[in-house]
Amino acid sequence: MPFEDELTDALRSTAGSFHTDPTKLVNAGITDGRRRRRRRTVGVVGSVTALALVGVGGTFASGVLDAGARPVGAAAGPATPTHLPSSLTRPGATTSGGAVPVFSAQQMRTAFESMLPKGHFSAVQAEGITSRQKGDSTFVDGPSASLVLNDGKGPSAVSISIRRLATTVNDQMVQQYIACPSHTVRPDISCSRKTLPNGTVLTVMQGLENPNYGSKEKDWTAYLATANGSLITLDETNSAQEKGAVSRPEPVLSVKQLKAVVTNPFWVTITSELPAPPPPPVQTGPTHNSLSADRIGATLRAALPKGLTLSMDSDNQDGYASGRINDGHGAGAIGINADWFGTSGDAVDQVFGGATVLADGTRIVVDQGASEKGGAGAVQWTVQVLHKDGRRIVVSELNASAFNTAKDRPEPVLTLAQLKALALSPSWVSTAW
Repeated sequence: MPFEDELTDALRSTAGSFHTDPTKLVNAGITDGRRRRRRRTVGVVGSVTALALVGVGGTFASGVLDAGARPVGAAAGPATPTHLPSSLTRPGATTSGGAVPVFSAQQMRTAFESMLPKGHFSAVQAEGITSRQKGDSTFVDGPSASLVLNDGKGPSAVSISIRRLATTVNDQMVQQYIACPSHTVRPDISCSRKTLPNGTVLTVMQGLENPNYGSKEKDWTAYLATANGSLITLDETNSAQEKGAVSRPEPVLSVKQLKAVVTNPFWVTITSELPAPPPPPVQTGPTHNSLSADRIGATLRAALPKGLTLSMDSDNQDGYASGRINDGHGAGAIGINADWFGTSGDAVDQVFGGATVLADGTRIVVDQGASEKGGAGAVQWTVQVLHKDGRRIVVSELNASAFNTAKDRPEPVLTLAQLKALALSPSWVSTAW
């Protein structure tokens, strides 16, 4: 399964893993997705690295290329080349079955290096277009490459991947990457999103690799989503490796260069050659939807005690929404999950095993402690409610206006009794989702 596909599943499955920090259900994907993407491009995880690529003329060649294929320290071209090497051609050619375009690891490496600033390369690895079988379906994975570039100001890890995730840019599989994250949850991230004249959508995020632990490692990512449901991801850090020591003040590519590389027309050419992924299996059981972001906001506004003001974030998602509440004595962040959690299983046992069970069978868990995402003096209060039909409501609040920031007030805005009453409000489950 491509790692972009895995993130969607992770947003569902992670729910049972962390009961004191519900923001992880949606926003952990930002960090975890980047981490897995970087591991994938350097060939550390997944069976993709062992796959073979059918080469020109029907011979087999490795789908992975490491630094041994070219001497370390070669100089690269400008970040916005006017042309690609003449040896690099449009994928076009296919295997005898006609399903997998031919684009080798060497071609991917050549293309990527030609678009980067001059400097010394090391730890270079690349993958061409590969295919894999899952049941009766054939999945085609797009190319990727990673390297460490030193322009004389310190090494910087840079990676790129191209994947066909869906059939349209509007598919949730694509939108989850190009949507800017909640500022309440990730105040460290500066994000911009723009639809370009050719119809592609460009999102650029500048943040920290791991803000929870005070890391100074910067992680800048540019996503380009195309009309056919493909995603081009370019990622860089100001260190030579993930969670490594900071090696320079900023990543090697400026934001302008980051945009120039990810929007290079050659990558869109690659995406046009990638077949659409097989359709997902038809679900035979009941379909469970999360509560929409708009309904979460409206329900929260109606259920809050009088005298409070509420400001919802503009970039919320179905199943999770966040914002800030204020009683006139300082703002506090609030986040709500409204999703289907199920009535049994390991996740339910882990989170609600020691829950208080109410007369109607509803289970409730209360947590109070320091904010798991840090912040001087920041505390986090969380109430989780599991209804008998498997619908779960989680309400979490801070005494800070955002995660990873210092406290703005001695305690959260809502008292613990008010927080419980809010999470147990029948308004959350009074109508079908």
